[in-house]
Amino acid sequence: MTILSYATDIESIADDLWHLGPESTVEVGHAKVQKDGEHAAGDTIRMRLLPEEDRTIVVLSDGLGSGVKASVLSSLTATMALEYSASDIDPARVGGIIMRTLPVCSVRKIRYATFTACNIRASGQCDIVNFDNPGPFLVGESGWSYANLTKNEPVGDVVVDTPDRPPTRPSFVSAGRVNVAVGQYLVTVSDGVTQAGVGSRRFPLGWGADAFGQFLADTVARLPGISAQALADMVISTARSFDAGSPKDDISCVVIYRRQPRRLLVATGPPIDPARDADIARAVDRFPGKTVLAGGTTANLVARELGRRVRVDLHNRDPEIPPVSHMDDVDLITEGTITVSRVVELLESGTRDPARINGATMLLDRLLASDEIHFIVGTKINEAHQNPSVPMELEIRRNLIKRLCTTLEERYLKHTTIRFV
Repeated sequence: MTILSYATDIESIADDLWHLGPESTVEVGHAKVQKDGEHAAGDTIRMRLLPEEDRTIVVLSDGLGSGVKASVLSSLTATMALEYSASDIDPARVGGIIMRTLPVCSVRKIRYATFTACNIRASGQCDIVNFDNPGPFLVGESGWSYANLTKNEPVGDVVVDTPDRPPTRPSFVSAGRVNVAVGQYLVTVSDGVTQAGVGSRRFPLGWGADAFGQFLADTVARLPGISAQALADMVISTARSFDAGSPKDDISCVVIYRRQPRRLLVATGPPIDPARDADIARAVDRFPGKTVLAGGTTANLVARELGRRVRVDLHNRDPEIPPVSHMDDVDLITEGTITVSRVVELLESGTRDPARINGATMLLDRLLASDEIHFIVGTKINEAHQNPSVPMELEIRRNLIKRLCTTLEERYLKHTTIRFV
């Protein structure tokens, strides 16, 4: 979260918003479903955004077996991989450290969890460490291929020489650096995907990595520009269907999509100095992306400065959330504090009723569909919401937007900025 405060030079807002971030961004989508009959998922997905370094780290770990034990071990593995990758340690060394740390199953004589760690920069350069997971797969307009990883020397081998059990196979960690081009997808999955349908008439040996790679290529060709989340959801639903809706293993998928960034501007609240109304309106009018106005006062000042009209939409009424409004060349107008508060609740809980459509869910959809989200926050206290004698730092609007940005960055890997005026 980048916080900017313009005490005097408000004229720079509209100009600054034309020089925003890199020309490409990384979108991450993920989905998983646990083995049928289990209450805990044996696979774990961890993510972290490092905006100051333009890095995104994503880890998928598959615990041995299923259920609670698998969940605990995959969680341990994913957390270690995430922390070591964030420290920018050499990828091959990351794999070695984790492999030597993981315990060995006393029955199967193999490591407790597989993992894939992807450390990608905005430039598309991606360092990958993979241990025993399928893929990863690179997918684009020209088709699909496996990511080019180099198999290293055996790491952390455990040899068990007993009469009734052969020595355990060596544990190989693969690592490499690939370049994800703009428009390309990098996909990593647990073996619940490639083994989906095993034993069935259609896939007696499972879906298979090659057939899965072709599925990805066909899907991207049929649905160009499909979002990372939509592709991940499609992978999971397809793999699950091969098991007749009852997965025989945990099924997980992570999709990394490099593309041009989608930008959103949210203006909320009037500025402390009315003379600054015109520059806020100019910033909204010139913004190179989608725009949202949160609050009636904000909408009215923009309409006044740009010579437009605000039209209230009473067709979609909700007993808890005020109705939305419309204005030419503005994508959405909502009420302010009540609506934004509900959006924060929905983001923090991660749940929503898909059948319920109101100002909060409409704003939520636009936030989640965006990569860079820029807020212009007026600092004039609304006396209808709070005693004006309360110090500025405790003002509802400011703290609410900060909380919203924190959630968007930490849970949804969004880039956010706040400009207080």
